[in-house]
Amino acid sequence: MRRRHAPRDPDSAGGRLSAALLHRAATWRLLVATAAAWSAAAVPGNPRHTALLAVVCAILAALALRRRRTRPAAWAASTCLLASLAAGLVAAHLFAMPTGDDHYRGEALIVSDPVQTPGGMHRGSVHTPRGSLEILSRAGLPPAGSRIMLDADLKTAGPRITAFTDNRPATLGPPGAPWRLRAHLRSFLADAAGTGHAGTRLLPGLVIGDTAAVDELLAEQMKIVSLSHVMAVSGANITLITVTAVWVLRHLTRRRGAILAVSTAIGLAYVFIVGPEPSALRAAAMGLAGTLALARKTGRNTPAVLCTALLVLVIVAPQLAVSAGFILSAAATAGLIVLGRPVTDALRRAHLPLPVAAALAVPLCAQIAVLPVLVALGSAPSAWSVVANLLAGPAVAPATILGLGALVCGLGSGVLPGIDWCGRALAQLGALPSWWIAELARIGAELPGAVLPWPAGALGLALAGLITAAFAAACLRRLRLWRWSLPVAAAALVAGLVLPLAPRAQLGHWTVAVCDVGQGSATAVSLGPGRVLLIDAGRDPAAVDSCLRDLRAEYVWVALSHFDADHVQGLSGAVRGRTVEALWISAPLADDDRARRAEAITGRSAQPLRAGAAFSLPGTEVSWRVLWPRPDSTVAAADGRVADGNAESLVFLIMVADRTVLVPGDIGAAQQRRLAGTFGRVDVLIAPHHGSADIDPGFFAGAGPAAGVVSVGENRYGHPTRAALEAFGQVPVLRTDVCGTIVLDVDGGLRGTRGCGG
Repeated sequence: MRRRHAPRDPDSAGGRLSAALLHRAATWRLLVATAAAWSAAAVPGNPRHTALLAVVCAILAALALRRRRTRPAAWAASTCLLASLAAGLVAAHLFAMPTGDDHYRGEALIVSDPVQTPGGMHRGSVHTPRGSLEILSRAGLPPAGSRIMLDADLKTAGPRITAFTDNRPATLGPPGAPWRLRAHLRSFLADAAGTGHAGTRLLPGLVIGDTAAVDELLAEQMKIVSLSHVMAVSGANITLITVTAVWVLRHLTRRRGAILAVSTAIGLAYVFIVGPEPSALRAAAMGLAGTLALARKTGRNTPAVLCTALLVLVIVAPQLAVSAGFILSAAATAGLIVLGRPVTDALRRAHLPLPVAAALAVPLCAQIAVLPVLVALGSAPSAWSVVANLLAGPAVAPATILGLGALVCGLGSGVLPGIDWCGRALAQLGALPSWWIAELARIGAELPGAVLPWPAGALGLALAGLITAAFAAACLRRLRLWRWSLPVAAAALVAGLVLPLAPRAQLGHWTVAVCDVGQGSATAVSLGPGRVLLIDAGRDPAAVDSCLRDLRAEYVWVALSHFDADHVQGLSGAVRGRTVEALWISAPLADDDRARRAEAITGRSAQPLRAGAAFSLPGTEVSWRVLWPRPDSTVAAADGRVADGNAESLVFLIMVADRTVLVPGDIGAAQQRRLAGTFGRVDVLIAPHHGSADIDPGFFAGAGPAAGVVSVGENRYGHPTRAALEAFGQVPVLRTDVCGTIVLDVDGGLRGTRGCGG
């Protein structure tokens, strides 16, 4: 007769141990499922293929589960693969549009506030009956909440789909009442804060993630010292709102279900006001999972709550799996959850008071957790990030609370007397701690060590991952060799800082080099030993820094063709440890705010250039002249700014000994037609605009190059297009994404560092 065991007392030591083991098992199961779902959602290609592969693997895992000896391994495999199956099936349903170059015509709802990119395109997020996608339009977009008729070409990159259109979509219906209220609240907060100083411009970013008033210089400074996260809505904002709602509701009712339901609805309404930002979605999902856990009285297993939130999001919205903001937000939150208490306890053992230990542990854990992600995104570590976050931490909460108060005042704007004045007063008070955060970013970005050298590529990522893993092992003491973890982390940190300074092999006797900087452009011209003319700096500071170190550049003359991010965002890496001799920009763009940012980074005043400018360096065989923009080429928008930055790109004709190289920036077909036949034949032509379809075949024919180069990386725009490659004709064309950095030798040979050319 089978013996019946008495139920275990949950309050006994054995009961508490069993509960702990169950919590740990659930956490590991959710962690495996989340990792699998994330991988399935991020896999490139057609999600249907991912779903089909997951079905086959899940069936095999289920068959293996029947064998007792393989039960643990089969359980892990089945959990992993079934999660992959779910992610793949949902992704296949949400992203059922055909992959590749395709077309979509149908109704869509704009769900985010459209913004204008530096290149003049208008970007927004839309929801269609067949899924969500990003839209890029040349002619503007209606406000959020509008129903439109979308007629656009589609480009697919993994789970992300982008729609491109040259025309303003036809509006089928204006925004409804909720969307109008949302727009009113957002504009009320922005108007109440104003733009008097950096703090007022930063406040809407702290409260609702609205960074429209934040100039690029401040954004870059905050990025350098790792303060960008304060401009993204996080769990702290959700917590402030829901906790306040719960406190008020407890004075009105004792019904737990009603309190949780109303507070959750208020939190979701706040997320609606913020918009579909990755960090806001992550925070909302985690808050909802925590609310459900409290409602079921299952305790507070925070890692399990985070895994549940991430699992739900990557299944429902697979495009978040490749969102940099979402990955950074998840990594920082995981670091705080896993390492926060052990680090605080360790600092307490070092005789630090609890408030000081907790305040220091938060930025330290977050920075350690996101370090590999930042390196993978091309951001170099900063010596002042932890200090800046520590000093900024006390200012975030009061600024956010006062800003939220101003936002609430917007509900009664125009109805209750004096409410507008109250909202402005709260916003101005909240702008004071916001100003402190902006000042910390400015000072930290100007200090020595603000941008530390770090290896690019797999080596830099491996060292950053080793630092994070070793630090975590030392804090958690999970490994037998945990005592060696901190020395290992210190050694990896020293290696990361020293290796970029070590001598590297030169790229032979080069004259012109098209650097491999991913999807972007950076062209270097040798002006003698250690001296380089750099035309554009790409998007990735680490990539352009690595290229210039290979070229042994110590003195640089910088020319920025225009201010698109993929041409100027890497400027901080280009000047790292080098002397900038001059800074040139396109004359029509001289009044752009980004010119001031470039001046701040280089320490040089920008000199505007137009067609006809010519330069030569004494003692060398190098000269160059500017072919574009012409005085009559500028087209102004309604606000007086340049309508199209691409059209005003600087175009350089480089003469090195008896070789000529044409560097055309991002000019389009209209500008190419005007230039065609005005400069003679060239030896090397770099494809305009990374090989986009906006080309004039006559421009290529008039240049008659002996060879072509395309500076391109992984992108969702379809660059280089077939039309651009065919425009080169029968001449060889080298691509940086295939060949690496491409150099023109002194003997006229064109070759790539990965073996292309000859």
